[in-house]
Amino acid sequence: MTLLTAFKIALAHGLFVLVLAAIYWFDRRGARKLVTKWGVPEPSEAQVATALRYRRLRWACYPLLVPAMMWITHVMTGTDQYRFTSIPTALLLAAAIAELLATRKHAPPVARPLFALVPRWALAVYGLLLLTTLVTAIFDLSAQQLATSTLAEVNASSVHSTTRLDIPIAVPLLATAAGLLAVAVVLWCSATRSFSPDDAVDLALRTRSARVALALGAVSQALYVLPLAWWRVPLVFNNHPDPPDWIRQLDGTLGTALTPLFLGALACWPFIAAPPRKRSAGTP
Repeated sequence: MTLLTAFKIALAHGLFVLVLAAIYWFDRRGARKLVTKWGVPEPSEAQVATALRYRRLRWACYPLLVPAMMWITHVMTGTDQYRFTSIPTALLLAAAIAELLATRKHAPPVARPLFALVPRWALAVYGLLLLTTLVTAIFDLSAQQLATSTLAEVNASSVHSTTRLDIPIAVPLLATAAGLLAVAVVLWCSATRSFSPDDAVDLALRTRSARVALALGAVSQALYVLPLAWWRVPLVFNNHPDPPDWIRQLDGTLGTALTPLFLGALACWPFIAAPPRKRSAGTP
């Protein structure tokens, strides 16, 4: 696929997201459901308006960031197979930008403990995924020379479909850094900056921001970044006529270990992004 074709596809997705943003821009019913779900049982019209403004800040970023991430991913990887897995990263970046753009002129800053907003185990899951990405990238990079020679010897059209083709190590590292920065920005804003002078809705929205950002960070790391960091060893194992024993061992151990970690991250994200089970309005 050419860069122009990839750009056109990304633009088409951007127009689709723009239509969705226009639909949800005036969705007061959805805003009411959001604030009710996150701890305000019977929100007033003013609280619903605050929740609607909160949603609009994010929806305003989606039509630009979703196609931009698709395009950037295609340019950096040279393949279109990561088009949809880049969407959680785009949503995470949108959340970080929305937090920075949020106006709080009439909301005095009220600090809240970070662990009152997000569970410790969720941060541990995200930290484990970050560490796994770095370790995986280091081991996978050890097969760079073999992967390069394998790609040179084997016709690209005959390469096993489960492998990735010549993605620079800088790509997953930059993606990890961007995701980590976005999560850090949202967590910092949620813990230190008030969104509304209304204590109940402020707590609800700040809790949602922190937990959803952490969930998106975990999903992005598992679904988007890890596959970018782990392609050389599988490529050599699946396509080299006689792969070395250490390649067989790496693919058998680390490759196998990544599967339950990947599935576990996907299984955890709904629980990370869900509201706390026990919370009354106004309870920090």
